Amino acid sequence: MNVGRNMFPVQNMPDLSDGDSPRPQLARRLLWFQSFMIGASATIGLGIFIRIGEVLSVSGPAGTILAFGLVGLVSIAVMDGVAEMIELWPVSNPFLEFVSAFVDEDLGKVVGFAYWYTYAMGFQSLLSAAGGLITLWINDKATLQLYQRVIFYFVSPLVLFCLNYMGVFWVGMVETVFGVAKITFLIAVFFLTLAVDYGRVGTNPQTTGTSCIDDGFRANPIIANSRFEAFLVAVPTAAFAFIGVETVAITAYEAKSRKHVKPPARLIAWCMTGLYLLSVCGSVLSVSWQDPRLPTLYRGQKPNPQENIRCRGPRTLPEFPEKELNKPPIVIALMNVGSRVGRDALTGCLIFVVLSAANAALYVASRTMFGLTKDIDKNTGLVSWVLSWLGFVTKGRGHHGAAGATFGQIPAGALIFSVLIFYWAPFTTNGQVLDVLSAMGTVGCLLVWASQALAYIRFDHLRRKYNTIRPHIREKKSPGQPFYAWFALISCLIIVLLLNTASWWNGKHIYPARWLQVYIGPLVLLVLYIVLKLSRLRSSRFRNGDSEKEQFFAALRDLERKARETVDTRVPMQDLRVNGDENPGPILDDGIMLGEDRDRDPIPHEDSDHELVEEPKGALQTNFPSGIEVMDERDSFEQAINRLQ
Repeated sequence: MNVGRNMFPVQNMPDLSDGDSPRPQLARRLLWFQSFMIGASATIGLGIFIRIGEVLSVSGPAGTILAFGLVGLVSIAVMDGVAEMIELWPVSNPFLEFVSAFVDEDLGKVVGFAYWYTYAMGFQSLLSAAGGLITLWINDKATLQLYQRVIFYFVSPLVLFCLNYMGVFWVGMVETVFGVAKITFLIAVFFLTLAVDYGRVGTNPQTTGTSCIDDGFRANPIIANSRFEAFLVAVPTAAFAFIGVETVAITAYEAKSRKHVKPPARLIAWCMTGLYLLSVCGSVLSVSWQDPRLPTLYRGQKPNPQENIRCRGPRTLPEFPEKELNKPPIVIALMNVGSRVGRDALTGCLIFVVLSAANAALYVASRTMFGLTKDIDKNTGLVSWVLSWLGFVTKGRGHHGAAGATFGQIPAGALIFSVLIFYWAPFTTNGQVLDVLSAMGTVGCLLVWASQALAYIRFDHLRRKYNTIRPHIREKKSPGQPFYAWFALISCLIIVLLLNTASWWNGKHIYPARWLQVYIGPLVLLVLYIVLKLSRLRSSRFRNGDSEKEQFFAALRDLERKARETVDTRVPMQDLRVNGDENPGPILDDGIMLGEDRDRDPIPHEDSDHELVEEPKGALQTNFPSGIEVMDERDSFEQAINRLQ
């Protein structure tokens, strides 16, 4: 037993033979714009176009603009805290790690599972949605099902799996192209709606000016009894369209260096909010909130009563065939002016948008599952052996060029599992089952947002309480924190637990399926958390024996250790503990060498930009990245305590 410059005694590092090798880790090849575009692709899917239509049909044009603007502020507040933490610690599965470090370890596992489920289920839901878009082109039901199953349920997942299997660099390059195309598409759609609005498009052009948006705040009497109630219904519907902005945090672990982490994390929520508001304005200018072809909140919901369609004149709309119902507003706008070519071209673009979002969802799901299972020891039992396969990473292969192009180092087990686990979902004939499963994911993701705000609040509180943290941690704090985090936490909880039931308040839509969509997700996560607690019989991280300060410092070192993991590290990260598991000490940086270990060959570690450096022989590292005050070996225990205080 040796005492190092940290005040806690630790065991000697194990001596690994030359035959031992660390477990492969993911490749770090992503540049900042690739991370940003993966986040943009995960966010921009069919959801934005469908959700705009749903919100518009419930609360009118003004309610739609306000709902999306408010939820945009919530997403910005969430990402402000996430961005700060991910800049400090670009770890694998950060949503699990941050909650585990600062709130509760078991809650962190629940959060990690919920986030994986959101994108694993979302992958199949997006493929199903892409298949639904071709109904405008194919009238025969048998032919339609054949095309859907072959193209979207077999070929598409196979192609997307192969793309993800190539490696993160290639995923980043493809999503960069897709992301630029999708952002350009959103901007182009806005100008297209302006052209429709002023009668410049179609065989039956109509000049509507501002007559559609002049309707202001409205209330669909089928859904809400008042305009305020309609707005409350609109808020959670709009919130689901923003799911995906947080995915840039998942890409941080595979960023080429830490300087490539900050730009996407800080910009993504602002950019998506601006693009969404642009799309909302275009839609409310060109389509009436009473158009019966707009998407509905529920299956079987009757169309909006046609009192007076101001932006299309006083005449009532005719009955439309089923294949023209539940369409995005921009498609309806083109149908209104008789632009069939434009409608078909736009539908094709929407299919591309959805498939790109599915590719990003598969990437996120596989990385999240990898983060959940990468530390499982396969030698502790059959179940652990099976689960450890999900953390399997392929070896790197191919040429490592200047651009970082390479194949391999992907979480193959997690990737295969995420593709297959819900492969059956698009084939189900019960649409309500798919609705419930999809809603569990979207509601669960909002709870993940809330958990990250809570983790940041806890981290900020402890950072201010124990002022021994180095300046580089304080400098990354935003001026508005922790108020942003409190706003995000309260808003997410209100949306999930209260506003998500606002459509029931008129007593007309309390169906079992709808109840399940709202509450089954939170209930499943609560049961999972209780089961984990009972099975492990442990309480909150900061109430399990050690002082709060010691636990906080250990959490900081643990996060930095995980952030510095690399495939090139010779010695695997170890949880160095004192007297076994009964008296855990702090988890030290992987580069620290104590006692006799200092006489061995130096162990490479990473600097802040992940470039491997080596300390000279005999040197003892003192670069505790968490900012902990350290002591000399000659200091007494009491002196160390005084230094910490």
